Amino acid sequence: QRSHQLRTASEVALLATSGTSRDEMIRQAVDLLKDRFGYFYSAIYMLDETGEYASLRAASTTDENLKIPANLRVVVGSQSVVGQVAASQSPMIIANLDDERVFKQADSVMVSSLSEATVPMILGGQLLGIIDIQSQEMTAFDSDTLTILQTLSNQLATGLRNVLLVESSQVNLEETAMLYRSSRQISQAKNEAEVLQTLTDSLAKTNFLALVLSVETDNLKVVSFTDPKSSSVDTSLKGISLPLQRGAARLTESAILIIDNLQVSGDFENLTAFLARRGCRSTALLPIMENGRPTKLIALGTRETIPLSSARLQPYASLAEVASTSFDRFAVMKTLQERLNELQVLEYVGQAVSAETEPQHLFRTLHEVVADQMGSDLSFTVALYNAKTNLIEIPYMVNDGKPLSIDPFPLGEGLSSHLLKTQKPLLINKDVAEVTQSIGAKPVGRMPLSWLGIPLVIAGNSIGAIIVQDMVNEDRFEQADINLFNTIAPQIATAIRNSQLISEMTITVKAFEQEHFLLDSLLTNIPDRVMFKDKDLRYLRVSQSLATDFGHRKTEEFLGKDDTQIMGEDLGQESLEQEKQILATGQAITDEVERLVDDHNNENWRVISKLPMIDSAGNTFGLLGISRDITAVKKAEELAQTRAQRLLTASEIARDTSGLLDLEVLLKNAVNLVLDRFGFYHASIFLIDPLGEDAILRESTGDAGARMMSIGHKLAVGSTSIVGQATSRSESLVVNEVRRYENYYPNPLLPDTRAEMALPLKMGSRVLGALDVQSNKVNAFSDEDVHTLQILADQLAIAIINAELYTSAQETLAQHRFLHQISAAASSSQNVEDALRTTAQGMQVARKGDRISIHILNNHNELVLSALAGFPSGQHPKEVIPLGKGIIGRVAMEKHPMRTADVQNDPFYIPTDDSIRSELAVPILYTDRLLGVLNLENEKVAAYT
Repeated sequence: QRSHQLRTASEVALLATSGTSRDEMIRQAVDLLKDRFGYFYSAIYMLDETGEYASLRAASTTDENLKIPANLRVVVGSQSVVGQVAASQSPMIIANLDDERVFKQADSVMVSSLSEATVPMILGGQLLGIIDIQSQEMTAFDSDTLTILQTLSNQLATGLRNVLLVESSQVNLEETAMLYRSSRQISQAKNEAEVLQTLTDSLAKTNFLALVLSVETDNLKVVSFTDPKSSSVDTSLKGISLPLQRGAARLTESAILIIDNLQVSGDFENLTAFLARRGCRSTALLPIMENGRPTKLIALGTRETIPLSSARLQPYASLAEVASTSFDRFAVMKTLQERLNELQVLEYVGQAVSAETEPQHLFRTLHEVVADQMGSDLSFTVALYNAKTNLIEIPYMVNDGKPLSIDPFPLGEGLSSHLLKTQKPLLINKDVAEVTQSIGAKPVGRMPLSWLGIPLVIAGNSIGAIIVQDMVNEDRFEQADINLFNTIAPQIATAIRNSQLISEMTITVKAFEQEHFLLDSLLTNIPDRVMFKDKDLRYLRVSQSLATDFGHRKTEEFLGKDDTQIMGEDLGQESLEQEKQILATGQAITDEVERLVDDHNNENWRVISKLPMIDSAGNTFGLLGISRDITAVKKAEELAQTRAQRLLTASEIARDTSGLLDLEVLLKNAVNLVLDRFGFYHASIFLIDPLGEDAILRESTGDAGARMMSIGHKLAVGSTSIVGQATSRSESLVVNEVRRYENYYPNPLLPDTRAEMALPLKMGSRVLGALDVQSNKVNAFSDEDVHTLQILADQLAIAIINAELYTSAQETLAQHRFLHQISAAASSSQNVEDALRTTAQGMQVARKGDRISIHILNNHNELVLSALAGFPSGQHPKEVIPLGKGIIGRVAMEKHPMRTADVQNDPFYIPTDDSIRSELAVPILYTDRLLGVLNLENEKVAAYT
């Protein structure tokens, strides 16, 4: 079976190297997976250009009755195996889908499937797609299956990338040059009509069936249509509407939207059906954006069998982008022109108002301005409201160029009365009588076909209205006309009471300027981030500190923008949702502490307050936000807490170990407490041998520690190792990046070590050993860690000394007691030989591990072996030792004890056994007379103190 799978892998490899069509390659691959492996269902998904969806490109099944879903798209990261693999870019096996109900219910899983294996197709670190295999048997897949599928996915990914490269090379350079020239023409166009005409002319020169459409609320309206089969633009279709029930939202998802199959119903089925009827096999949609929304659409259809690719369409996408930029420019220019016009009218009216004190002259001047801006054929009326009499007066009215006179009438239910009551502009461009009734007003007199009215309001009180009417034409007025009237209406209203308000206005202006100056000073110098937003949560004012923190030099760059434009889509949308809730509920957020982590993993803390701004009438009109950086305070708090916790931990460890007098238990508890309380990777304690040559591992954590102790792990004092350096220098050595430490030798039993610290265990000038701590993180040890652990090491040194002293005292006491027993037993012996033998045997019991021998001086000044104990069978010291020879002979001659730490380095030692390392010889004296020598030998170095 494995050989069969490998042969299939070879077939896929051949397919990947020889295929030139992406869809054909994918289709053949799923068929191979089904036919060769015999799996119930195989499918290949491709990641779309947004990276948000995995789209089903081909599927194959052994069940002829199984209906494979069309146009299936799986959201990356969704609750499906395909979605999870696309998000993690790691293979997955689900042995039993019935146990994983969430995955079982996904659209990508067939109803009868019981197990699933899915692998990603990755090339150069980039996810291209997913291979999904399903079986009607449980546990149908194993790790070998994943290995084979991963091999296939790698080969297929390489083939798909090669096909994409081939497709990108198909871009027609002559066509690109033509589109580039068209882009230049569009960028230089003076209006929308020129842009559309240039687009139409350019697309007519390509091999595509090209539609330029206007995106309406619920339909697409044809602006132009060109077909390469025809030499001219088909104008018969201009103005035709194609219903757009859905799909408009998708136009904002990508600059290029490719629809490969026009026969399948989708989001743009009316448009695709239009192109399919003309022989197109696939189409690409290129939205033209204006102020962030699609207003025009380029649809390119092709009759070729070669699928469209993003690379081939990129020049057209660039052309659409240039058109979008031009439309934005036209919108800005139009807005600026309207604003300029309003300002000019405002200036003119202001000058006229300031010069006119007689009402009729003022009204006539206003009429001239309106006639100049909107046309002299309009009916123009000025209505004034007298609140005392509750009457509406018409001091000025002109219709068809003739002045008319109307008697005052009570405030009632007509359109003029509606304006004065609502104090809102009203524009009716058609069906004036019906609209009048729908808003609760009553038609009065002859109704015009278009009607526009602007109320004149002073201090919240309606004082009159300006009304213009077209008695002949519908759709006469537009929003720009309302803007114009809104601009001049306050001037007219102000003129009526100008003299009464001049004094008050002067005071108000001065107060405003002072407050503005104070606010500017505050926002310029305050270190806190301060912001003011309108009710739509767009920035009104920000502090200089906020602008600087977000990389802007001027605060004005924030004006009119929302958080998504400043912070990015994700963070900005989250902030907007929170602030919308504040405005909706009126509930402020005060002193909320927020933790932020930047791209470099730097931690930042801020305390944030957001409050709704409410006017005197109780209406929320915006939001005030204040954010203060408290990172320094938080770090100080964390450092203090860390220090306190570490000191507390050190004191706890010292408390838990100081009461232990058993050295082995003491060391084991110490390393385990260090590991548990400080959370490091590994901890060990080394103690220096009696000769001061080696630091011997006495206790260590984990399995690795147990293995090292079992083999007698040790490090030479003064060696280049971290422990060797710390014990020889009697000072701490901290290496926060062991891979950069030239003398570091990695321990294969501790492969994850990234930082190491050794602290000497010392009492006064004596170094007892070292506490070695290792971490699996770089830069794990801070100065505070070193300081705290050094305190702990000093306390451990004291505890070790105490344990050694206690152990030594206990051993000495036990030996003294036993020696007393030996002396008593020897004194009761019947003869000298029995006494000597009893003494030797008793000492060997007291000194387990020692070899005991007693040598008695004879008359020839020779030391004769008289008793021994503890020697292996067949071994014993020399029977006769001349006075002065060897260690025993020297002790006898000098009548002084001699302790040898390492007999192998003593020239006087007479070798009897290579395993002996230490020796202690004591003369046996009666007054000053030498009777003999008591000799002790041990296999350990420096066994005697």
